[in-house]
Amino acid sequence: ANSAPTGNVNGRLGKGGHSLYLGLATHACPPPLHQPFIQPSAPLCSAFAACLESPFMQNKLQSVALPDGLHTIGEDAFALNQLIRVSIPESVIEIGDGAFRRNKLARAILPDSVERVGDSAFSYNPLRKVKISNQMTVIEKYTFKGNDYSDTKIGELIIPDSVERIESEAFYQSGIT
Repeated sequence: ANSAPTGNVNGRLGKGGHSLYLGLATHACPPPLHQPFIQPSAPLCSAFAACLESPFMQNKLQSVALPDGLHTIGEDAFALNQLIRVSIPESVIEIGDGAFRRNKLARAILPDSVERVGDSAFSYNPLRKVKISNQMTVIEKYTFKGNDYSDTKIGELIIPDSVERIESEAFYQSGIT
């Protein structure tokens, strides 16, 4: 009775820690959290090739474990939560516009598989460390934008030689001068 349902997406949202675990039916699922199973009417991640737009927006999530094999994190996928940490797998190629905006992330570490990060993807987070993928050639506008209230003060910024262009205000109000 405590086994997790199977299907394209196994997701569990726990009340206490507000954590989200995604896993393929063939992967081991986390221990039962005794909380409701998130059963989407349409798959949120089609065989984990992509998380669609806004699937977990405004859920007060504090952490998320993304599976290997995920290629795209869609627009606003995890926006307006309370994420303090996220681990982006090496399989991710694209992170959509606003994907992690308005959270509580202190770090944005982009694996070298990432080729594109959309506008405002990590904006309004209290970022302290940012590492750009060596596959990226452009840092889009407002990608790491802070504001007067987000306490964004990037102290460590790693930009590889692959970056050819930094769009206007990509680091606006982030402490980068």
